[in-house]
Amino acid sequence: MTNSAFRSVALRVEQLEDRLNPGGNTIPAGEFNWTQYSPTGELAQLVWEGQTLVYRTRAASAWNEKAIAAATDFTRLSYDTRQQVETATRSAQLVFTGDGTPHVLFLESKWNGTGNGFQTVIEHYARVNGTWQHIESIGAPWLSNWGPSNLVAQAGAGNTLHILFTETYTPATGVGNFGSGILWYGSNKTGSWQFANVATTTDLKQDV
Repeated sequence: MTNSAFRSVALRVEQLEDRLNPGGNTIPAGEFNWTQYSPTGELAQLVWEGQTLVYRTRAASAWNEKAIAAATDFTRLSYDTRQQVETATRSAQLVFTGDGTPHVLFLESKWNGTGNGFQTVIEHYARVNGTWQHIESIGAPWLSNWGPSNLVAQAGAGNTLHILFTETYTPATGVGNFGSGILWYGSNKTGSWQFANVATTTDLKQDV
């Protein structure tokens, strides 16, 4: 085999976020499933810039950004600790359905004074014909004592969406008292959003 059979490949490392020392950084690191290749080969990333959720795509050697929405329940204007970063990143998800459409889902926790509890709402956006549009507000048909956390989303067959999230019912106060919560599953595979109780958990908002 001759040398001409080999091709020289130049590797480049680019630091996108500082996960270890986020002090003063207004863009928390995305979780691993926030940086993805779309079915059409587009490299995409979802990040919080302060309290604005931004969709980034890679073209040549530059990132192009498009603001999607703003949210305040799990975010901050600036992020000074890793815990603040993690709280923000666990509240949103980037999902590509089989038709190549990027979807963004993020948690909101709304206080319902009449019911004396928190209403879990998942805001759903999608890029349609090159423009980000608000598709729906997915509201859980119940209230919880202390609100939701830790959203996970995946695409299913037929461009359906599947979500998991936790809700806290008794807050954790420290080692030996881990609180309680529920892991919920939701899907629109029947044409409308349906939810199921998966398991009882500890308070997954707290790392104790």
